[in-house]
Amino acid sequence: MASTNPKGLTKARQHLQLLKVAKENPSPLPYEITLHILEALIDMADDPAITLTWWLTYEHTVDTKLIVIDMQPCPSCKVPLKSSPLKDRFAKIRLPSQVNRQSRALVHRRFPRLYMIDDSTSMAKHLSPVLAWVQPQTDCFVPFFGSYQLEFAMAERFYKQAVVLPTPAGFEMLQHVQHLWLPSLDFLSGLNRPGLRALFRMPNLKDVTVDTTDLATKDMVMHPGRLPINEDQFPWLFVWYRHSAVFNRLWAEFNTRNVRLYAVVRGVRKKSVVIELFPTEAGIRMRYLHPNCTCCDHKAPKYSTIYHGEKK
Repeated sequence: MASTNPKGLTKARQHLQLLKVAKENPSPLPYEITLHILEALIDMADDPAITLTWWLTYEHTVDTKLIVIDMQPCPSCKVPLKSSPLKDRFAKIRLPSQVNRQSRALVHRRFPRLYMIDDSTSMAKHLSPVLAWVQPQTDCFVPFFGSYQLEFAMAERFYKQAVVLPTPAGFEMLQHVQHLWLPSLDFLSGLNRPGLRALFRMPNLKDVTVDTTDLATKDMVMHPGRLPINEDQFPWLFVWYRHSAVFNRLWAEFNTRNVRLYAVVRGVRKKSVVIELFPTEAGIRMRYLHPNCTCCDHKAPKYSTIYHGEKK
């Protein structure tokens, strides 16, 4: 039942008037709170579960001389363009990047912007009007590789030159390359010494992951420690290993910089990283990242000297 108290009615009217004034003249939020909101939006866009893969290639029309191509909606992925990871990232970053200069700087600190080629059509490729937002902590880059085909030799030479002797803008771009993805073991060959040396010039490189194209069984037994390459479990990796004496010496330079070399199976990078490869005096050895055997002490030192499967 409504109150008939005059004092109560007066207070109610005053309260309504205050609400109306508050709506017409809203008090601004403290800027510290606004920054926290913007940082939360940036954190939402920075999803570690979403990893974009970029193809690095040469482009003479930009000051970096290097450019990226989004490899996500590829013909074999069958992912609708409207739900591509790149579009999702753009949508989440757009708002905090447009508030003011400080918010834009916060976004650029987490997501540097790089020149990108528009590869959405099968027609002639051209520079995208929108720069790419990359996340160096999680995104992967595929170095240009001509697979020893003569028609790609010139483009590959220009790319390597842009990496080994970068422009100032190109060197700044290379700072953001921390993770490399190699679709084939062919790149890690003694025949590709110039390509490997180009990788060595990337200043912040942390790891390289290569697809062995081998298939892993669900019941695969994985021992801890340093092991020889298992021919039965990794036949293609073993073929590469038999011809990798030169690579063993070349990768020693990367070891001095603590650059890790990982290998995957079934062509899926995130879910199937199974082994780490590294050079030793006896040749290249492997280490399972997630050993599952019941015959070994998994709490033993990380780099065991036990070699399972070798004849004593």
